[in-house]
Amino acid sequence: MSLEQIEAFSYEGQLVFNGLHMTDILDANFDFDHVIEEELVDYKNGSIGQPGRGYQTLPFADYIADEPAIDRRIEELLGEIHAFRYKEEKWEYRDTEVDGVTDTHPTLRGYSTFDGYWASPDYLFIKSDKSKAETARQLLSETLEDYLSLRDFEFNPDFLLWVFSKEKNNEDLPGNLSVNMLTDAEIRGNEPDLFGQHSKVDDSTDITKSAPVLIGVLSQKGLVALEGVFGLAGRFVRVRIATDGRVHIKADHAIQGSPDIERMAIALAFLREFTDLYQYWMNLDSEYRYPPLEFFTDIYKECERQGVEVTFSIDDVVDEYRQKGSPKDYNEYQSGLSEFEE
Repeated sequence: MSLEQIEAFSYEGQLVFNGLHMTDILDANFDFDHVIEEELVDYKNGSIGQPGRGYQTLPFADYIADEPAIDRRIEELLGEIHAFRYKEEKWEYRDTEVDGVTDTHPTLRGYSTFDGYWASPDYLFIKSDKSKAETARQLLSETLEDYLSLRDFEFNPDFLLWVFSKEKNNEDLPGNLSVNMLTDAEIRGNEPDLFGQHSKVDDSTDITKSAPVLIGVLSQKGLVALEGVFGLAGRFVRVRIATDGRVHIKADHAIQGSPDIERMAIALAFLREFTDLYQYWMNLDSEYRYPPLEFFTDIYKECERQGVEVTFSIDDVVDEYRQKGSPKDYNEYQSGLSEFEE
């Protein structure tokens, strides 16, 4: 596959990433761009009878270097990025009028695409809808199997709860990300109950004080999605993160009105930092990986302050998180809950 220079960087649709993969280099001499160019079919223009489809490498580093609007701090967080794009033409017949005569002509109406971004050496991010992300994963697994191993990953609901608890307790996140506000959340339980198996709160000014979410946490439902505004290198970006690995960087705050290449740079910098944060959380000792037990008492008190009666014992959620952490060390680390346990 030859390198195809594009006049200006652009992307289709929204900044939605459905394929998140950790990567391990198997061949020390691996050259990502060279393998993509040699192993995948070049994109070439086609026709309605034989639509063009194929791949092209994207000179992402050149685009970044040529865009003065991109903050150098964002560029530093990006690290080394290798990128490629799959394009498939979409044709249709359209009526057109020429010299007063209407005739039907084949017309190229656009492209179906997915993009791949390898944040060397640790992560591969696929920007696409879910079905194309699976196609991309299969393709890359086969193409790169001798050079690079891919491991899919999703976000644990307890990780989202940990982020939620950090914001509720006014604690900073480790690393380069900060939480400016959390505005949306989805909670899901294993079984239906009086509060509903699944609940969603949108456009809150502070989701950490939203009674439906707090009640859901106390009743052992899992956070399956969080949305909010995060700080990154002096910029603010609104992001929705779901436990299935779907991340949507939304077109407001830092990226509103920005050129496509700056939007993508901010999105990829966020993804790299957020996945690093997830790896940090995964490597924590168990007693630090979960919210402190005071977190649940604070939720209980917040519900009381709002006049929301908690009609069930919170023993179960307390016991759940005692068991998830090392019970001995976790209990030494936390204070008691006797006045709240029935």
